[in-house]
Amino acid sequence: MISPERARSIERDLFGGLVGILLGVLLVRVTMIAFSLNYFVLLILLGIGAWSGAFVVHCFANSTTTSFDWLTDRAGQIRKLLLRSMLWLLGTAAVIGALTALTASYDVLGRLAGTTFVTAMAAGLLLGCASLLDRLKTRAAGLFGMVAVLVCYVLVTPLIWELGQAEKEVFFTALVIGLTTPAAMISLMLLHIDSARVTGYTSLVSWTAIVVAWLVASWHNTWRESEHWWLTGWSIVLCGLLCAVNLLGMNARNWMSWRWIGVVGALATLGYLLADVWTSFQSDEEPLVILLSVPIVAAHLNCSMLAILRPGQLWVRLATIAAVIVTAICVDLIAMFGEGGTIDSFLPRLAGASGIVASCGSLALIVLAVLNSNVLNKTTDCTSITDIGIVCPSCRKKQRIALGHSKCSSCGLRIEIRIQPEKPDQIFKEDSLDRLISIPS
Repeated sequence: MISPERARSIERDLFGGLVGILLGVLLVRVTMIAFSLNYFVLLILLGIGAWSGAFVVHCFANSTTTSFDWLTDRAGQIRKLLLRSMLWLLGTAAVIGALTALTASYDVLGRLAGTTFVTAMAAGLLLGCASLLDRLKTRAAGLFGMVAVLVCYVLVTPLIWELGQAEKEVFFTALVIGLTTPAAMISLMLLHIDSARVTGYTSLVSWTAIVVAWLVASWHNTWRESEHWWLTGWSIVLCGLLCAVNLLGMNARNWMSWRWIGVVGALATLGYLLADVWTSFQSDEEPLVILLSVPIVAAHLNCSMLAILRPGQLWVRLATIAAVIVTAICVDLIAMFGEGGTIDSFLPRLAGASGIVASCGSLALIVLAVLNSNVLNKTTDCTSITDIGIVCPSCRKKQRIALGHSKCSSCGLRIEIRIQPEKPDQIFKEDSLDRLISIPS
């Protein structure tokens, strides 16, 4: 068990590492303006920055507080400063842009307007990320987003002035970081939800693999091998998303679950795609369709089972799941045997019909889940109730007694009172289907 002091030390080291990475990116970017460096030298500079930031924060930070607490105390000041900076920068960009159009001085004034506008955009994104620092469950995501915005800003700004080496590689690096940061932030938020913690860890692992593959593709010299890395990243995006959806709702109570069927199918699909990308053999589409159908059906089944429904609405779930399974079977048969003949010509029509039913049923499940969640949120809050008024069944005296074990003030009759808010109708028992449905009290 990690002690609180050790946990605070680890948190400060991670915070310092993030800040150090930002400083390392700044050092690399400034160095690349004057020199064309080897990729390994760039990685070494980033590593030195991360280690230096962690070391400085570890040695000089206050041992009784965390870095997140320090940021939270100043979150209001940070947001106010960013908001004012964004307004001033937008006004400056407007003035410079108008002067650029009037004087046709696109070389200097145009770049200055572009720099000002990019800075204002960065301030706006930092303002949005800073708003996440107020809540404990979103602090890590907010800090990560702020660091990512600053990294992208440091990488992109010199490109406007055509400064430095490897401009194409730097642009794609900033693009990869910017496009993938929201996924990482969502994954960090999921870590604070018990039923989605496994999904959060899976998403973080997938995100790391995707970023590594795409960064390698951005800095690779030859296009063919670079294309392989791009396709590798897209393959991980597809299969990582399927794994995350299949693991949604899993926790320590239902670790042994049928969800792993979908996870195994997604990993098998990933292996097939990577073999197709990195080997010379020409793979067929039929095995890929069959492999993909398993995790897709399992993911849809998992999401359908997580929807809160009343007993009279169960038929919508069952009909939707049956339609999805029929669609997948028809598509697999078409992929295996092709179209043609009397029996085969019926399969596309059956697949289309079942696909329409599955689509409409999925939308209906979403609507019903939203409606039932509204009823769930209106349940009575019993945490503030400490006593209750009753009539003693023995002496018929009206009185108020505390919850739990009490007795009548007149005749001494022992009374035990427990209250429980009304719950929406549960669809399955607590121990059925690996406890897929968790109805909060």
